[in-house]
Amino acid sequence: MKPSKRLGFTNIILLVIGIVVAVIIVGSLFLIKQNKKEKSYIPAPTNVPATSAPRSSIQWKTYTNDFLKFKLDYPVNWSILELDTDVIFASTKEGLNRDETRKNELRVFIGRTSLLESQDLEKYVAEIDKRSKPEVLDKESIKVDDNNAIRRIINNEYKSLIIYIQSGSRIFTISATPADSELMPIFDQMLQTFKFTN
Repeated sequence: MKPSKRLGFTNIILLVIGIVVAVIIVGSLFLIKQNKKEKSYIPAPTNVPATSAPRSSIQWKTYTNDFLKFKLDYPVNWSILELDTDVIFASTKEGLNRDETRKNELRVFIGRTSLLESQDLEKYVAEIDKRSKPEVLDKESIKVDDNNAIRRIINNEYKSLIIYIQSGSRIFTISATPADSELMPIFDQMLQTFKFTN
């Protein structure tokens, strides 16, 4: 009798473990399917040259992202790549698909994540530093659309300007690469038009 009770108890434990593993696998497959990035490419007009000229001499267009809840102005000749959870703007079509760009190009990434319950902007950035240990060349606190933000220039393989903005329980990351691009004045103008829509 005792051995069969043990066998029954062992079977129950194995069954419970099997169910838990199955739930984890099915859940993971569901999340992978949900997070699969569906790319949406918005072509830029080809007759307008990229430039670092003053705002008045550049043709601008307003971009609105209803999912990420922001809008900003960008040069009409730039290319845009929309992903599920972020957007990339680039001064050239080729710049959309590579992090490192040339000094006469610029790539701007905008993404959003949720803060953990115990986090704020400073703790979020500290967690990033703990994981990736970037070389921080410059850091300052700024405001973007009246929200607290941290602006940093980091150097890994190349220099990037990264801005972390806290809006409620969300963190928006805006990066411009390379940080020493000739087109950084255009990024500054784009940033001045950045607004949260909700």
